[in-house]
Amino acid sequence: MSVFTWMMVEGFSIFFIVLFPFQNRRKLFGKWFMVGANVWGWLVPALVITFTTIFNLNMYKRPDGECYIQP
Repeated sequence: MSVFTWMMVEGFSIFFIVLFPFQNRRKLFGKWFMVGANVWGWLVPALVITFTTIFNLNMYKRPDGECYIQP
């Protein structure tokens, strides 16, 4: 799941580079963009998995011992 959130971060990064081609990269991707990217890339998927396992463990853990979220 974190692959999809990091792909979205990369999409925003490319969008801003195309939108502001002559902008300084340090000014364009400042500290807050990197903090937001890390929160979105790591924390959002971790929260989804955490809440899924807390509220419905049977949906997450299968009888054969594998961990998989059923659609």
